[in-house]
Amino acid sequence: MRNSESGIPLHQAAVELAIIRSLAKTLWVSTAIIAVAVIGTMLLLESLGKPMTVWIAALDVFLLAAITLPILNAVLLRPMVQKSVELATAASEARFQSVAQAVQEGIVVFGTDRKIRFVNRAAADMHGYAAERVRGQAVELLMPEGVKAQFQPDFECYLRTREGSVIGKGLIETAGLRSDGRQFAVEMSVSELKSGKESEFVVVLRDITQRKATEEALRQSEERLRAILEASRDGIVVEDNEIITYANLAFARLHGYDGPSELVGQHVSIVKAPRDKEKLLEYGRKRLRGEPVPYVYEFQALRKDGSTVDLEASVSTGRVAGSHSIVTVLHDLQERKRLQLYEQILPVCCMCGKIRNDEGAAQGQGDWERLDHYVARHSDAQVSHTFCPECLKEYRRREGLG
Repeated sequence: MRNSESGIPLHQAAVELAIIRSLAKTLWVSTAIIAVAVIGTMLLLESLGKPMTVWIAALDVFLLAAITLPILNAVLLRPMVQKSVELATAASEARFQSVAQAVQEGIVVFGTDRKIRFVNRAAADMHGYAAERVRGQAVELLMPEGVKAQFQPDFECYLRTREGSVIGKGLIETAGLRSDGRQFAVEMSVSELKSGKESEFVVVLRDITQRKATEEALRQSEERLRAILEASRDGIVVEDNEIITYANLAFARLHGYDGPSELVGQHVSIVKAPRDKEKLLEYGRKRLRGEPVPYVYEFQALRKDGSTVDLEASVSTGRVAGSHSIVTVLHDLQERKRLQLYEQILPVCCMCGKIRNDEGAAQGQGDWERLDHYVARHSDAQVSHTFCPECLKEYRRREGLG
């Protein structure tokens, strides 16, 4: 609690007031003690009938000190020291609580009896409790059963041997327990804080539920992406500093390898034909420097058996696993050229002259149409109709035109 005007914690203000009162008390108590001691020593010496000499004066001082100092120490000095320690402790405690309540991480302090002595607002909110409800409870209140079963014997072992798997071991991922019984993922560290002969244990907690959910979503996304890449008929390769860091199965097969494992970790020149190797390596270096280079080009690749294959590359750059990498997608030009050659052979009926149009249909299942209609749709040619000499004769004969 704080004084609303001054901002001073009330328990600290109470200690300061007690010290001021002690100082006032010191004035009259010490005066009274010294006066009584002086009168007492004078009466003692007078009763002995000793004349005042140097030795008697020294004895007077000695007796006065012997009487007053223990009394002053017991009545004044020791309480003053205790009050000063209390004030220093209160100030330190106030600073600790101010900092602990301001941080976003949860902070829990418990003793060797496992009872919670302090919990900050973040830790209380994290577990769904009011701070007052948690203080004085066993620290296991914040743990699910599985974690509790591991913590208790480990903590007892640490108290006996100062060896354990949690305290002083840095950040550990585990599970916390909310007041409604739900578990959540936490990252925590536990440290021992010694104060004289007594030990306290400070737990710093961070709720990592959102982080774990993000990591899981990213993992699933990477798995889906990897499945898509592995199923792709195009070769895909990722290189970092000219070293192959990823290749899919299609890339390996394009280059005559059994699988990507034979290529990952190799220098990219292993799949570049001598004719284009230096040019392609320079493309990659310029691309990483931000200099203009083609992003789509044809080149000659080198296969495992030493033969070559013509490929088309589509290249991009980006950050992959934290590194600035080059991603290349390869298309087999041999297959494309064979397809283009096949598509250039137009099926024409040898009886009626119609052409089969396979556009938008399975190969060989297209509709048959007149050649002039096909030509008009697929070219800029203008089609006009007339008769060849043989057809003209046949037409005139059939129509009786002589």
